[in-house]
Amino acid sequence: MAVHVSKAVAAFIQSVGLTAAPRPATEWLVELSDAYGWAANAEEAREWAERVQGRFLEALRRETNELTEGGRFAPFAFNSSSEYVLQGCAFAEPRDPPDLKAAKARRARYDEYVSALRNLGPQEFERLCAGILRLVGVSNAQLTRRTGDEGIDFSGRLPLGQYLFPGDVFPTIQNQLAVWMIGQAKRYEATVVSTPAIRELVGSVELAKGRAIAEPVDEPTDDQSPAPLLGDERRPPAHFF
Repeated sequence: MAVHVSKAVAAFIQSVGLTAAPRPATEWLVELSDAYGWAANAEEAREWAERVQGRFLEALRRETNELTEGGRFAPFAFNSSSEYVLQGCAFAEPRDPPDLKAAKARRARYDEYVSALRNLGPQEFERLCAGILRLVGVSNAQLTRRTGDEGIDFSGRLPLGQYLFPGDVFPTIQNQLAVWMIGQAKRYEATVVSTPAIRELVGSVELAKGRAIAEPVDEPTDDQSPAPLLGDERRPPAHFF
């Protein structure tokens, strides 16, 4: 029986449920062997699982680190009681504190969130993106009109005073600083944003610098006062990064 560990890792990540109960790594490997027909019989599957267990677990640790560094979560986790026991990332252990259990409960609904995102229409998805800007502190997050938007779907102004020396009793220049956040809403089923799309957005930023951004939609996304355009003289100069 010759199955590369990377193949077992990929199969495990694809099949493990987010709330899967903890089980020894060897049991997961035997189950995968049975599902994919990697072994001729149960005894061969068990011997193989015990032989590759160490490399399998080490590969999963590397996978977890890479996903974490990339801002993504692994669908599995190591049980707190043993480094040889694996479970779904949203499985709530009895010793978990309340805040961790609540976080895992939210993560267990990941598939529901993905389904909801996929069911959004184009304009609804753009509104969601503008809403994310509000969550990070952007004031007057807005959508542009769907026609003549010069490739920009949403934008907003992020005041920097709340981040630069927020404890100052007598704030000065920091209250005049702001960054304009500009974005395009892209949603792909099974790929990443392409290089041409990124170049298109960079070109849109150049247009925005030249005050060529399209007007906002009639109905603002967060209040009844439309945000000023990037070229509004009443605002401090925009800074782009």
